[in-house]
Amino acid sequence: MKIKMEDCQVRLVIQEILSLLVVYLVLALPLPADTDTSEAFYSPNTIVVLSGDNAILPCSLINQTILPHLVVEWSRSDLKDTIVHINREGRDIEDQNPYYMGRTSMFLEQLKNGNVSLKLNHVKVSDSGEYSCDVPSQASGHQAVIKLVV
Repeated sequence: MKIKMEDCQVRLVIQEILSLLVVYLVLALPLPADTDTSEAFYSPNTIVVLSGDNAILPCSLINQTILPHLVVEWSRSDLKDTIVHINREGRDIEDQNPYYMGRTSMFLEQLKNGNVSLKLNHVKVSDSGEYSCDVPSQASGHQAVIKLVV
């Protein structure tokens, strides 16, 4: 059975749309009313994708009061070199596990809206695991954990 190029392109477009919908749904979640400090939160806590697809690991800030000095660290504690992606003050830092080099990005234009989600391109079965979204620049130093299943 041959797969046409148009079918592959349609699949990629649908995957991108679905990934963006996950991010927008996370940003649309109701926020707790009793929070005084910025915190990261996540939903859903498990993301399932097919090998070769792109994955979006959702993480958002409840309060963006610290955005000028925002630091976001994505990591996997089960790896020797735990850093998956770092963003400091809107700039991606290249200090990361070589396995993820060139495959991770954040939605830089969405940082001002509190979206600190991570996009992981061309996922592999070995990408399965628990990812931490850590925002140490916040007073609470909150950390969210998202499980990726490939």
